[in-house]
Amino acid sequence: MKFADHTLDRFSRLVASEHPTPGGGSSAAVSGALGISLLGMVSSISGKKYPARKPDMERISADSEALRRRFLALADEDSAAYGRIMKTFSLSPPSAEESQNALKAASELPLAILGAALEGLSLAKALAAGYYAPTASDAGLAAQLLRSAALGAELTVLINLPHITDRAFTARCKEESRAMAEQAAQFAEEVYRAVRERLSAKAGAGGQD
Repeated sequence: MKFADHTLDRFSRLVASEHPTPGGGSSAAVSGALGISLLGMVSSISGKKYPARKPDMERISADSEALRRRFLALADEDSAAYGRIMKTFSLSPPSAEESQNALKAASELPLAILGAALEGLSLAKALAAGYYAPTASDAGLAAQLLRSAALGAELTVLINLPHITDRAFTARCKEESRAMAEQAAQFAEEVYRAVRERLSAKAGAGGQD
Protein backbone atom coordinates (compact mmCIF):
# COMPACT_ATOMS: atom_id res chain seq x y z
CA MET A 1 0.00 0.00 0.00
CA LYS A 2 1.30 3.44 -0.89
CA PHE A 3 1.76 5.95 1.91
CA ALA A 4 -0.72 8.22 0.15
CA ASP A 5 -3.38 5.58 0.78
CA HIS A 6 -2.69 5.42 4.53
CA THR A 7 -4.64 7.38 7.08
CA LEU A 8 -2.66 10.05 8.87
CA ASP A 9 -2.92 7.97 12.03
CA ARG A 10 -1.49 4.87 10.36
CA PHE A 11 1.36 6.73 8.71
CA SER A 12 2.37 8.48 11.92
CA ARG A 13 2.25 5.18 13.82
CA LEU A 14 4.49 3.59 11.20
CA VAL A 15 6.99 6.42 11.58
CA ALA A 16 6.90 6.03 15.38
CA SER A 17 7.44 2.26 15.23
CA GLU A 18 10.72 0.36 15.59
CA HIS A 19 10.86 -0.26 11.84
CA PRO A 20 13.38 1.88 9.92
CA THR A 21 10.87 2.78 7.21
CA PRO A 22 9.16 5.13 6.77
CA GLY A 23 11.86 7.29 8.28
CA GLY A 24 13.40 10.71 7.83
CA GLY A 25 13.37 10.86 4.04
CA SER A 26 9.75 9.83 3.71
CA SER A 27 8.77 12.17 6.54
CA ALA A 28 10.54 15.03 4.77
CA ALA A 29 8.57 14.24 1.62
CA VAL A 30 5.28 14.19 3.54
CA SER A 31 6.19 17.53 5.14
CA GLY A 32 6.72 18.86 1.63
CA ALA A 33 3.36 17.46 0.51
CA LEU A 34 1.60 19.23 3.38
CA GLY A 35 3.41 22.49 2.68
CA ILE A 36 2.66 22.50 -1.02
CA SER A 37 -0.96 21.55 -0.31
CA LEU A 38 -1.32 24.67 1.83
CA LEU A 39 0.22 26.70 -0.96
CA GLY A 40 -2.32 25.24 -3.36
CA MET A 41 -5.13 26.25 -1.03
CA VAL A 42 -3.82 29.81 -0.72
CA SER A 43 -3.46 30.19 -4.48
CA SER A 44 -6.92 28.74 -5.16
CA ILE A 45 -8.61 31.10 -2.70
CA SER A 46 -6.58 34.08 -3.88
CA GLY A 47 -7.47 33.43 -7.51
CA LYS A 48 -11.16 33.56 -6.66
CA LYS A 49 -10.80 36.70 -4.55
CA TYR A 50 -8.64 38.60 -7.06
CA PRO A 51 -9.85 37.99 -10.64
CA ALA A 52 -6.99 40.04 -12.10
CA ARG A 53 -4.51 37.61 -10.54
CA LYS A 54 -6.47 34.50 -11.42
CA PRO A 55 -4.22 33.27 -14.29
CA ASP A 56 -1.09 33.43 -12.12
CA MET A 57 -2.88 31.84 -9.18
CA GLU A 58 -4.24 29.04 -11.36
CA ARG A 59 -0.72 28.33 -12.61
CA ILE A 60 0.63 28.22 -9.06
CA SER A 61 -2.28 26.01 -8.01
CA ALA A 62 -1.63 23.57 -10.88
CA ASP A 63 2.11 23.49 -10.19
CA SER A 64 1.38 22.92 -6.49
CA GLU A 65 -0.83 19.95 -7.25
CA ALA A 66 1.85 18.41 -9.47
CA LEU A 67 4.39 18.85 -6.70
CA ARG A 68 2.02 17.39 -4.11
CA ARG A 69 1.76 14.21 -6.15
CA ARG A 70 5.53 14.16 -6.67
CA PHE A 71 6.22 14.48 -2.93
CA LEU A 72 3.93 11.56 -2.14
CA ALA A 73 5.56 9.41 -4.81
CA LEU A 74 9.00 10.34 -3.45
CA ALA A 75 7.92 9.29 0.06
CA ASP A 76 7.29 5.78 -1.26
CA GLU A 77 10.45 5.76 -3.37
CA ASP A 78 12.66 6.88 -0.51
CA SER A 79 11.29 4.17 1.76
CA ALA A 80 11.81 1.58 -0.97
CA ALA A 81 15.40 2.76 -1.51
CA TYR A 82 16.21 2.31 2.17
CA GLY A 83 14.49 -1.06 2.08
CA ARG A 84 16.90 -2.08 -0.69
CA ILE A 85 19.81 -1.10 1.57
CA MET A 86 18.44 -3.30 4.36
CA LYS A 87 17.95 -6.20 1.96
CA THR A 88 21.38 -5.79 0.39
CA PHE A 89 23.22 -5.70 3.70
CA SER A 90 21.32 -8.75 4.89
CA LEU A 91 23.15 -10.78 2.23
CA SER A 92 26.12 -12.77 3.47
CA PRO A 93 28.21 -10.89 2.51
CA PRO A 94 26.82 -8.31 0.05
CA SER A 95 28.86 -7.56 -3.02
CA ALA A 96 30.62 -4.20 -3.06
CA GLU A 97 28.78 -3.21 -6.21
CA GLU A 98 25.36 -4.08 -4.79
CA SER A 99 25.96 -2.23 -1.53
CA GLN A 100 27.34 0.86 -3.25
CA ASN A 101 24.48 0.99 -5.75
CA ALA A 102 21.94 0.74 -2.94
CA LEU A 103 23.63 3.52 -0.97
CA LYS A 104 23.81 5.77 -4.02
CA ALA A 105 20.13 5.26 -4.76
CA ALA A 106 19.27 6.10 -1.15
CA SER A 107 21.24 9.34 -1.52
CA GLU A 108 19.67 10.35 -4.83
CA LEU A 109 16.11 10.09 -3.48
CA PRO A 110 16.45 12.74 -0.76
CA LEU A 111 18.23 14.93 -3.29
CA ALA A 112 15.07 14.72 -5.38
CA ILE A 113 12.95 15.59 -2.32
CA LEU A 114 15.21 18.58 -1.67
CA GLY A 115 14.82 19.72 -5.27
CA ALA A 116 11.04 19.44 -5.05
CA ALA A 117 11.04 21.46 -1.82
CA LEU A 118 13.12 24.19 -3.42
CA GLU A 119 10.73 24.25 -6.37
CA GLY A 120 7.83 24.61 -3.93
CA LEU A 121 9.54 27.47 -2.14
CA SER A 122 10.06 29.22 -5.47
CA LEU A 123 6.28 29.04 -5.91
CA ALA A 124 5.83 30.39 -2.39
CA LYS A 125 7.99 33.38 -3.28
CA ALA A 126 6.01 33.96 -6.47
CA LEU A 127 2.78 33.81 -4.49
CA ALA A 128 3.97 36.10 -1.69
CA ALA A 129 3.22 39.36 -3.48
CA GLY A 130 -0.39 38.63 -4.34
CA TYR A 131 -2.19 36.26 -2.00
CA TYR A 132 -5.48 36.91 -0.19
CA ALA A 133 -4.63 38.54 3.15
CA PRO A 134 -6.67 36.20 5.43
CA THR A 135 -4.58 33.26 4.16
CA ALA A 136 -1.27 34.88 5.20
CA SER A 137 -0.60 32.46 8.06
CA ASP A 138 -1.24 29.53 5.72
CA ALA A 139 1.25 30.92 3.20
CA GLY A 140 3.83 31.35 5.95
CA LEU A 141 3.32 27.85 7.30
CA ALA A 142 3.52 26.41 3.78
CA ALA A 143 6.99 27.90 3.41
CA GLN A 144 8.12 26.55 6.79
CA LEU A 145 6.89 23.03 6.03
CA LEU A 146 8.72 23.13 2.70
CA ARG A 147 11.83 24.38 4.52
CA SER A 148 11.60 21.42 6.90
CA ALA A 149 11.29 19.10 3.92
CA ALA A 150 14.39 20.61 2.33
CA LEU A 151 16.60 20.56 5.42
CA GLY A 152 15.40 17.11 6.46
CA ALA A 153 16.19 15.81 3.00
CA GLU A 154 19.67 17.36 3.17
CA LEU A 155 20.38 15.51 6.41
CA THR A 156 19.16 12.27 4.84
CA VAL A 157 21.59 12.77 1.96
CA LEU A 158 24.49 13.46 4.32
CA ILE A 159 23.95 10.42 6.54
CA ASN A 160 24.46 8.06 3.60
CA LEU A 161 27.57 9.65 2.07
CA PRO A 162 30.26 8.41 4.50
CA HIS A 163 29.53 4.83 3.44
CA ILE A 164 29.96 5.54 -0.29
CA THR A 165 33.42 4.99 -1.75
CA ASP A 166 32.87 6.97 -4.96
CA ARG A 167 34.43 10.30 -3.92
CA ALA A 168 33.22 12.16 -7.01
CA PHE A 169 29.64 11.06 -6.29
CA THR A 170 29.80 12.04 -2.63
CA ALA A 171 31.34 15.42 -3.44
CA ARG A 172 28.60 16.15 -5.98
CA CYS A 173 25.80 15.12 -3.63
CA LYS A 174 27.28 17.09 -0.76
CA GLU A 175 27.64 20.27 -2.80
CA GLU A 176 24.24 19.99 -4.50
CA SER A 177 22.45 19.34 -1.23
CA ARG A 178 24.27 22.20 0.52
CA ALA A 179 23.49 24.69 -2.23
CA MET A 180 19.83 23.71 -2.49
CA ALA A 181 19.32 23.63 1.28
CA GLU A 182 20.84 27.08 1.72
CA GLN A 183 18.66 28.52 -1.04
CA ALA A 184 15.57 26.80 0.40
CA ALA A 185 16.27 28.25 3.85
CA GLN A 186 16.74 31.70 2.34
CA PHE A 187 13.49 31.54 0.36
CA ALA A 188 11.57 30.29 3.41
CA GLU A 189 12.98 33.05 5.59
CA GLU A 190 12.04 35.71 3.02
CA VAL A 191 8.46 34.43 2.85
CA TYR A 192 8.23 34.13 6.64
CA ARG A 193 9.47 37.68 7.23
CA ALA A 194 7.11 39.10 4.62
CA VAL A 195 4.14 37.24 6.10
CA ARG A 196 5.07 38.16 9.67
CA GLU A 197 5.46 41.83 8.79
CA ARG A 198 2.11 41.81 7.04
CA LEU A 199 0.38 40.18 9.99
CA SER A 200 2.12 42.43 12.53
CA ALA A 201 1.11 45.54 10.58
CA LYS A 202 -2.48 44.32 10.39
CA ALA A 203 -2.54 43.60 14.12
CA GLY A 204 -1.15 47.07 14.87
CA ALA A 205 -3.83 48.64 12.70
CA GLY A 206 -6.60 47.02 14.68
CA GLY A 207 -7.27 44.32 12.10
CA GLN A 208 -7.33 46.58 9.04
CA ASP A 209 -5.46 45.13 6.06
